[in-house]
Order: sequence, then structure tokens, then C-alpha cells
Amino acid sequence: MKRVIFFLSALSIMAGSMAQTVNLHLTNGKTVKYDLAEIDSIDFSTEGSANDVEGAVDLGLSVLWATCNVGAEAPEDYGDYYAWGETETKTFFYQYNYSRHVGNGSFNSIGSNISSSQYYDAATVNKGGTWRMPTIAEMKELINKCTWKRTTSKGVAGYLVTGTNENEIFIPASGSYIDDTKYTGNYANLWTSEPVGEYNHMCYRLLANSDGIELSTFPGFYGCAVRAVCEKTTEEIGGGSTNGGDGWVSVSATGYAPYYYCPTSKTTTPSTKVATTINAYRNTSTGAYKVTWAGTDYACSAGYNKITLSSTAHTTTNSYGKSIVCSDPYYLEFTISY
Repeated sequence: MKRVIFFLSALSIMAGSMAQTVNLHLTNGKTVKYDLAEIDSIDFSTEGSANDVEGAVDLGLSVLWATCNVGAEAPEDYGDYYAWGETETKTFFYQYNYSRHVGNGSFNSIGSNISSSQYYDAATVNKGGTWRMPTIAEMKELINKCTWKRTTSKGVAGYLVTGTNENEIFIPASGSYIDDTKYTGNYANLWTSEPVGEYNHMCYRLLANSDGIELSTFPGFYGCAVRAVCEKTTEEIGGGSTNGGDGWVSVSATGYAPYYYCPTSKTTTPSTKVATTINAYRNTSTGAYKVTWAGTDYACSAGYNKITLSSTAHTTTNSYGKSIVCSDPYYLEFTISY
């Protein structure tokens, strides 16, 4: 299979012996050799772009976005509606027939982030491949880094979303499915992969209406459309970024914001665990993993991780009335799935 090579920095090209190979001399001093038979073309643009993924658009963001909602055959189609965490569409969206409802207004947990779940992610189950539901961070990126314009396409009301690289997608005003009624044409509703809390029926969604574009919450037992994302898979050489340069690619991770573990009571109680998006990466060359927090990289591994970021101390009184000094580790706790 031939490849298109994208470069993030200037380079020079020198043909190898008998013109069978090409040596790519990067400005960082490295040289990469390719067989000419493997190269279809070379793009000298300043930005890398993704390998061709059918039905995906590169908006210049951290992930690729699907051109259509899950279940739709064209961008203007509304597609199927799903309760959050369910993978089959239906025509009645009540609390009583919601799969997470266990009675008396209580709901079970299916995790703090269902993106890529083979059981609960409507995009993964119905589209297959590497498609998945977008996280809160990825949806915020779509909202904040792109330009949104209310418009119509083939007579369907919706939003033209223009990325940082001028590529576009159309999101129809698919509205929502509440109880047994479908409300369409006035606003767009798209699920993210994260709930307000593991046992909370409220979940985060993108809401686009006449008041603007925002991330808000919505009862998970109601029906919303799903717009899938997938990872960028471009082979980028040079640049040293964590989205391809030097072999680092983003991987899915769920976890908790840093929190203190305090073994005894403390005058100022530290914040409890709060679910958050973790920026984790895997090196495609070495297989190593790392997580980036507050601008610092920390080595980690696939699966469960608990990293001590720092440690403080406080003085307290034990049960015998003696003054003691306790150490308070500052943890980053997360799980990487790849």
C-alpha cells in the first residue's frame, strides 16, 4: 500500500543509490529512508493531515469528525437517536425503559467515560472500526475552535461548522426524542461520552440553538443523535508533537483530577476525586505510554495508573493527643485503554 508523507518542518531530499530509495533529511538532524515504491506523493504543507478515513473530516482538531450522524446516510439526515449509554435506537424514550434505570429514580453506573466501549458506545457498536463517541474535551474543542453558522443544506436546517483548516462539516438540527415525541428543526443535540456522575442520569451533550453553541446537560434517558470521532493516523515526521511527531499518538484515558490523600483530618479539606479528561499518548515505535498534566509528561502504562505528582505535609493531633506530621500525596489516577 502506497503512502502519502506529511512533513511538519523543512527538509531536503536526496536520492539513494540507483534511485531506489529516498533519504529525507530533517532539520532536526535526523534522516529517514523510504523505498520509492512505497511513496505515492509528498506533501510539503505546514500541517499534517490525516490518512484517508472514509466518512471522516479533519477540522484541524485533535481528532477526525464524521461527516454524518450515526445511522445517517447523508450529512442532512438526522440519523438514529440513542439514550445515553444505549446502542440500539428506539421510539419511546422514557425513564422507565432506560437501561440504566434500576427503579425509584436510581441509576446504575456504566463508567465515567464510555468512549470506545464495546457495550455502551453507540458510535463504536454501530459504526465499528475506531469510531467512538467524543469526550467532553473533544466536544469543547469543536465548539470553541471552530466557526459555527446557522444555515440550511438541501432544505434541512442545521449548522455549518468550519474548522481551523477551513474544512467543514454539516450538523443538522436533529433536536431530541423526548418520551414518544421527536422535536426537530430548531436545535442540534449531540451526546458526549461522559455523564455528570457515574450514578447520575444527567449526561453532557452539545446543544446548538438560537442562543448559541454550548456544552450542557440533558437527561440520559432521552434520545439524542451521536456524531462520531476517530483518532488521527497520519504518519508525520519531525516536529516532535504528541499527535504523530516522534511516534506519539493520542490514546483513550479516563481518570480523576489530581487530589490529595490525607490520612487524618485537616483544617482545609482537599477536593474529592473529580472525573476529568486525561491527555495520554502511546509511542507507536517503542510502545511506551505517557500522560501529560499541567505541561509535564509522566511515564505510565496501559491499564490502571496512579501517579504521585507531589507531596505536602500538615500537622495534626492523633488520638493520644500527640502532635504529628502527616504526609499528603497529590495523586493523578487514571486508566488507559488502547
